[in-house]
Amino acid sequence: MRRGCLFALLLLGCDIYDIGPALAALDAGVEPTLAVSDHCGPGELMVLDDTGGSVRVDLALFEDDERALTGCDGRGLSGADGFVAIQAGPGERWTIIAEPLDTQSDVVLYTMPVCDPGSCTALIDRCGPGILESFVFEPEVAGEHIIGFDSYRGGGELDLTVVKTTCGDRRREPGEGCDDGNEIDGDGCDADCRLEISLERLREIEPNNERSEANVAPAEMGSTRSLVGRLGGACDVDVFAVRVTETASLRATMLDGAELPCGDETPEVTMTLLGEDGLVRRGTGEIGRAGGGCPSIEAGDAFAEGLEPGVYFVVLSAARGVPTLDYHLVLELTAE
Repeated sequence: MRRGCLFALLLLGCDIYDIGPALAALDAGVEPTLAVSDHCGPGELMVLDDTGGSVRVDLALFEDDERALTGCDGRGLSGADGFVAIQAGPGERWTIIAEPLDTQSDVVLYTMPVCDPGSCTALIDRCGPGILESFVFEPEVAGEHIIGFDSYRGGGELDLTVVKTTCGDRRREPGEGCDDGNEIDGDGCDADCRLEISLERLREIEPNNERSEANVAPAEMGSTRSLVGRLGGACDVDVFAVRVTETASLRATMLDGAELPCGDETPEVTMTLLGEDGLVRRGTGEIGRAGGGCPSIEAGDAFAEGLEPGVYFVVLSAARGVPTLDYHLVLELTAE
């Protein structure tokens, strides 16, 4: 279990992975299995291929290398940066976990194909100071990919873990919702190691913060399913996979915990529909159309119509500072 996870589990729906031995080794002062560089230029990086590693690093000793990650959101990151690299092929699954060891450090994780802030392809900054950040990286092209991490609001010590996850090896690792060792859908754990919600228990299953961990919703053509879920704070993101078997339109409505239209006082929640690859944002649901302060994707939203066969992802995320929020997510697929 992650250090500090028991407390976080109560507040945030913390994910539990088998990285305890790596963190215990760091606590015991065992030689780290990962080297972090202060710069990302050619020949300066440790490159991981088939294995991951862990290391404890103090970013206060590093330089402020990358300020404007214009390839992502253009924000200026004032803290010190550290770098590692992975040699990965298309579709490989790598999970990067950074856990601050103090309450002040606010870690930001990002990826670059080359040592250039303008080439930034993904940036993760879900949580606040002192809280663990993680993300799953699945490159589209083979090659060397740079993983950067920034202290953002001041340096400090953190534990960095990089894990290559293999779906189908019967070991549940970071970036997987489950792993039953087979490639069969419909048995509770699908061929991509995602947990499948059953018709007998229409309830969200943590962890489901990433596309690779998404809960597979039992949505069928012509059916309407209402799923019970809980957003456990600003660091919690709920991702649901929807299988489309023929050209269809999707409707998604968020209701409150009593399955009623949300009140105007409902904390702000964003609903996003991602494409088949889980990376391309097709569109965002609007707030207020289903009544009150919850978002919905309605019939007539062009980005949710004409969906070709494949797997799509409905993502719910709360703004920072939002307390625990119980909800129902109503999903409806209609053939076109």
